[in-house]
Amino acid sequence: MKGNTSKLKAPQKGEAEFDDATSDNAQYGRVQFWDLRYAEEHEPFEWYYGYEYFRNTIRDCIPREWNVMIAGCGSSNLTGDMAEDGYENITALDVSRVVIAQLKYRYKDLPQIKLMNGNVTDTNLPEGSFGAIIDKALLDSLLCTQTSTVTVAQYLFEVERLLDDEGIFIVISHGSPEQRLPLLEQYDIDEPQFTPWVIEVQAMSEFSLYYLLLSLIPMYSETS
Repeated sequence: MKGNTSKLKAPQKGEAEFDDATSDNAQYGRVQFWDLRYAEEHEPFEWYYGYEYFRNTIRDCIPREWNVMIAGCGSSNLTGDMAEDGYENITALDVSRVVIAQLKYRYKDLPQIKLMNGNVTDTNLPEGSFGAIIDKALLDSLLCTQTSTVTVAQYLFEVERLLDDEGIFIVISHGSPEQRLPLLEQYDIDEPQFTPWVIEVQAMSEFSLYYLLLSLIPMYSETS
């Protein structure tokens, strides 16, 4: 009997047929994952290279006096680098309370930076609060979640709500235009996922990276 007792044990997570474990990629949708990661990793981490690779595009598109949101800021230096480059009103938002607490200490001497803990798919910020929103790897991360289709739709709806009438949305993504544009382009005004913006794509082929520059246009301009 002793030799057969192992057959009575509950299967471990990861075993075929009974696998209810959350995949590594799907972890990106869990607040606990990010809190634990930032609690264990205190040093800044850059997804898709630092500000210097995107500085010219950001400078060309976004005046320094505009209100700018860094969506899903993480522990990246992007927020601080933009402040040091002369941007005067930056809001950095992240779902992890741990990383926001770390950034409050890191940027305590930079009053032009406002740090917020919250979910970028559903904020309580006023409509039209920002002239620009920058997404560096956030969209890619949301696509890894188990509810990616719904989550991304909610995210884009909130981005549209938060941008003012001349707003710029910069997405820095590792995905190709063929992969990302179907999520961002819906030009039928009668459809629920209508996106009132025009898109310009810039490639950084040496790094397999793409910029997706989305300029907000008036909601009903295509019907006028």
